[in-house]
Amino acid sequence: MKAKQVHPPAQSKRRLILPLLLAFIFIMSIFGFVIGSLNPDTSLDLGIDRGGYIFTPVADGRWNVVVNDMTLSLATSPDDLIFSELDVSFGSLNVAQKVYVTREPNEAVVASNELYSLLRSSRTTFPTCLKDGPGCEQLPLKTCSDARDRVVVIQLLLDDQRDFEVEGACYTLRGDETSLIRMVDTFVLGSYGVSL
Repeated sequence: MKAKQVHPPAQSKRRLILPLLLAFIFIMSIFGFVIGSLNPDTSLDLGIDRGGYIFTPVADGRWNVVVNDMTLSLATSPDDLIFSELDVSFGSLNVAQKVYVTREPNEAVVASNELYSLLRSSRTTFPTCLKDGPGCEQLPLKTCSDARDRVVVIQLLLDDQRDFEVEGACYTLRGDETSLIRMVDTFVLGSYGVSL
């Protein structure tokens, strides 16, 4: 006959500690989740609601907003958008077959890139320059005189004064580099029908 092994009581207690600890953690996690979801003060608020649109900050300092089932990534926070100065009609832009984003050589490069990247997902958009010069060697030249039916030119010009102008199918945005970026983000949102 085989002798029955008897485990010392300390060893059987050690075998119970791990399952009991895991069960305790599991139960406390569920309890914490339920209590936390009942208290609105502890919920995470990751976005800013402006006019029914949720602007969500992204790790790189940009702001994402969904407009017409499309996510736009803006450089401007919703508090810095300048809709009060945007008084233009977007009729020709919204039916355009081609959109040219144009600038002076080595000027408004960041704003031009911002506008191009925001428009290219929904419109046939091309980066261009107003005239030849550094930074424009490989780009076509386009001015307001190239704007016509279904061909839109958007000029970005560095200036001390901030201004939006529309003349036929040509849109002109003027301002310093920071203002131009705010104007571009506001302009794009406006072109999608957003007004805050």
